[in-house]
Amino acid sequence: MAELDKLYQAVLNGDAKAAVAVTRQAIEEGMDPLILIQGTTVPAMDEVGRRFEAQDYFVPELLLSARAMKGSLDLLRPLLAGRVAIGRVQGDLHDIGKNLVAALLEGGGFEVTDLGTDVPPQRFVDAIGQHHPDIDVRWNTVALALTTHDAGGLAERDFSLAASIDAL
Repeated sequence: MAELDKLYQAVLNGDAKAAVAVTRQAIEEGMDPLILIQGTTVPAMDEVGRRFEAQDYFVPELLLSARAMKGSLDLLRPLLAGRVAIGRVQGDLHDIGKNLVAALLEGGGFEVTDLGTDVPPQRFVDAIGQHHPDIDVRWNTVALALTTHDAGGLAERDFSLAASIDAL
């Protein structure tokens, strides 16, 4: 089994080549991608953040560590929970809540396609055809509509929250 401490150290030390190599080995050995992320790379980045706050690390070390984690995540992302398309509906330009949800979904293992703000309905339809998301998130200040798609992308089940998530 891949030595997870090597992945932790690779991220901590900003060694992208080593992070990718250890991640590949762990994938080949059938390691759970979430264990690699939540149990190794995230704690390594937490330590990087702690060292940055203590002024033991500076911006270059922070960026190198982030690049090492990204290399690992690039290999792990396709193995994770699923795909999500998210965007701010046309006519509503406020996107703080959408960005927070996108970040949380990515952190939870989803591959997120962010369509941006002021997205017309046809662009959501096109994104569903192009990216084949498991979940389509159409966001506005008043409501959040989540649509899950079957394998063909045609059948839909809609769920709505009739509350302003952004107000929270």
